[in-house]
Amino acid sequence: MARKQTQIISKLKAFLNINYGKGKVCKDIIQCQQDKLQIPDRVLITQVIGKAEFDKSFYHYIISKNFIHPESQSRLYRLLIKNKSHIVEIIEKANALKYFTIKHENQQDYEQCCFSCYCIIIGISINQKDPLSDALTYGYFKHFLPTLFPKTNNSKDIKYLNQQIIHNLKKRWNKTITLKESYQIEKDVEKDAVNFKLIAKLKDYHDTQLIHQQGKRLKPTRLKAYQELLQQLNNSYYHFPHPRKI
Repeated sequence: MARKQTQIISKLKAFLNINYGKGKVCKDIIQCQQDKLQIPDRVLITQVIGKAEFDKSFYHYIISKNFIHPESQSRLYRLLIKNKSHIVEIIEKANALKYFTIKHENQQDYEQCCFSCYCIIIGISINQKDPLSDALTYGYFKHFLPTLFPKTNNSKDIKYLNQQIIHNLKKRWNKTITLKESYQIEKDVEKDAVNFKLIAKLKDYHDTQLIHQQGKRLKPTRLKAYQELLQQLNNSYYHFPHPRKI
């Protein structure tokens, strides 16, 4: 995990050094006082573009990891975006603030300034079609999202994983549960694709989809679906809705 963060920081350092050297991204002051942010006009739209891309990437990434319920999404938003400690860490380690002039009154204002600089850099890299934008958005979430989860048993025994999932769901719902597998293999000229789902079946309740995993081959896609579902069940940030009665 630390290696991925180092890669983000290294790419950010290189981008700023190549494009700005000893100069500034913006000579005007970016300031935040009592949580009131003021962005200079010359970089305002760039900051807006960068922030929009950051938020969009957050949503797309958590959906790809099967965080589809609003409660789970809101928790992750607070931990990865509202909480700006990770952004500050990247900005500071990349020594990125030397390319900006910022003014702030307290730590919260300082964090807001760092985040604004981060978004401006994303916006610039998008305009230049530089791959740094991916590193600062998807790369950021790919690195920090897993750090929120406790480590779980990465068993490759489907029977064991099945039992653990059922045990966990029984404790949550206090119901007798069976797991149903559903998959579809799509044949394509260029590449095959597997869509695999795990569904909870309960008497007198509608079937409830628990996870949808995509991959190239059935066996590894099936295993990954079981492993990720168990990981999600074992962490407090993931919300599973109660099944609906028929």
